[in-house]
Amino acid sequence: MNSLKEFIFDIFFTGGRLRNKLFFMIVAIALTPLVSVSFLSLYTSTLSHKNDVAIIEDNILFQKSVEIQNFIDEILSTFKIHFNLPLEQLIVKEDEEITYAVAKKDLNNILQSIMEENSFIEETSFIDASILRDKNEPTNVYGLEVAKVSKNGENSEAFSSLKNLSYFQSAARGKDYVSEVFFTAKGPMVIIASPVRNDMNRIIGVLTGQVNLLGIQKIVSRTQFGNSGYLYVVDREGRIVASSRERGSIKPTNLSGLALISDVLLGKDRLGIEGQGRFTSFWNEQVIGAGKKLRSLDLSLIAEWPVSDVDSFINTIRNYMILFSVITLLLILVSSIFISHRIVHPIEILEKGAERIAKGNFEEPVTIITRDEIERLGTAFNSMMMGLKEFRALKDEFVFIAAHELRTPVTAIRGYLSMIEDGDAGPVPPKIKEYLDPVMQSNMRLVTLVNDLLEVARQEAGRITIQTAKIDNLGMSISAVIKELKPLADKKQITVLYDDRAVKPVMTDESRLKEVMVNLLSNAVKYTLGSGKVSIWHDVRENMLVTHVRDSGIGIPKEAQAKLFEKFYRVQDERLRNVTGTGLGLFIIKQLIERMGGKIWFVSEPGQGTTFSFSLPLAF
Repeated sequence: MNSLKEFIFDIFFTGGRLRNKLFFMIVAIALTPLVSVSFLSLYTSTLSHKNDVAIIEDNILFQKSVEIQNFIDEILSTFKIHFNLPLEQLIVKEDEEITYAVAKKDLNNILQSIMEENSFIEETSFIDASILRDKNEPTNVYGLEVAKVSKNGENSEAFSSLKNLSYFQSAARGKDYVSEVFFTAKGPMVIIASPVRNDMNRIIGVLTGQVNLLGIQKIVSRTQFGNSGYLYVVDREGRIVASSRERGSIKPTNLSGLALISDVLLGKDRLGIEGQGRFTSFWNEQVIGAGKKLRSLDLSLIAEWPVSDVDSFINTIRNYMILFSVITLLLILVSSIFISHRIVHPIEILEKGAERIAKGNFEEPVTIITRDEIERLGTAFNSMMMGLKEFRALKDEFVFIAAHELRTPVTAIRGYLSMIEDGDAGPVPPKIKEYLDPVMQSNMRLVTLVNDLLEVARQEAGRITIQTAKIDNLGMSISAVIKELKPLADKKQITVLYDDRAVKPVMTDESRLKEVMVNLLSNAVKYTLGSGKVSIWHDVRENMLVTHVRDSGIGIPKEAQAKLFEKFYRVQDERLRNVTGTGLGLFIIKQLIERMGGKIWFVSEPGQGTTFSFSLPLAF
């Protein structure tokens, strides 16, 4: 779990790693088709949905326009059916003028039967339209309303002249007529007029009727699409005549101010995807509307479908697509993490193995089981590690033998040089003594190098012996080291201050501890150029006694601090060209302190000195 958390942290907060590159590459490869397909599916489904909405509204408009036209045609056909008889039987001639006799009763019966056949006819009347055959002129009763029947019982007894009315004139010329809509207490009405012909196909009269448009309301009210789509009919003024939304009485609300309705009133049908419009309806809701003009009736049909209802289906699809995409994305991310981790993990094992080899650890072979080329690479890596281990063993053996064999002659040379310098072979002339001094210094450096090499070889070969024991007089051991190095400090006018108030008994190897202190104190003196001060003190931290050695020297550059404990590493500084050293001292004391159960570290600022600190376990 922790490795997964670390990996996820690396993915999002650490850049430039192979695993990150693989992760983002896999995600990109997987997401590209997913995003493309999702976008294309959403686009096509949206376009298809718009087309479906247009088709539904168009079909409803065409269907209802046919039903409304059939409603009017049915009423007109009702008028025509009852007058396929020679109506001249109802009239007599008098002085070559035509006048009505006692036929009104029969006309009233015919008109009454028309009203009974169609319940939406509120009132019917018969208007004379006969003309003289020989003179082709209107008779004296031309344009008179000779019979009238109404549902409210108001039947006409007197002849009224209607010859100047438009609906009479239109029907008298042989053309069916439907008037503009007018509103009454009973609802919206129209006047329908139809010519009456005799058996010789001559127009002898006009049959008119007031038709209640509740029939259209019934046709429209049965219309619903979706959950809340509705249809309504408006007259030439834009007033609502019938509506599937208005279930009660119809109010003559004027909607001509809406752009779509205005276009339809002007005769421009708004059909199809191109004709559809999205707008705010009279009822203050966003709708998708379409419209069709009923030119024969001067009415317009408007279909409106609330956007919230229209888009509910596509929104559901969109939500499912988003959910599917999110789930797929999560699966892609998890799969990408797994795949990239599976590919990179063996490489990380090799990387850690290489780091262990760099630190000199040849005891832990890498374990890679992938059954492919990487597993073979791991096997080759282990073979390489074993070869390096054998090579190091040979090298350590060689260094140990060489250092051991060099130690005896180098020590002998040092002895003889000391005897010559002391005059055991006779007086030493000044000139010869001048030559002997650099030889003695070089021999001392060589002795130190051989001893350090021998110490390193013993450590790496595991031949060094550490015998820890309780040391009560740690302060005395450190004081002895200070006394031993005091001449070197005095020569450079460096004051060594030791505060032993916090010293405690520790578990350590006293002789090895002295080696550590000699190295740290001599370094503090060597790397303090000119006069200065070296301070030594102790403190206790978590069952460990920590010893600090602080100098006022030149400090350690930042770029050199990471390599300070490596073998043969020395800081490159022009100011240190006269300071001798092998580059092995800090490596040796680090190994010694760690084998005694402690740790060593330092804090340094260039130009402000350095503080070396090491810890040892307290003795209880």
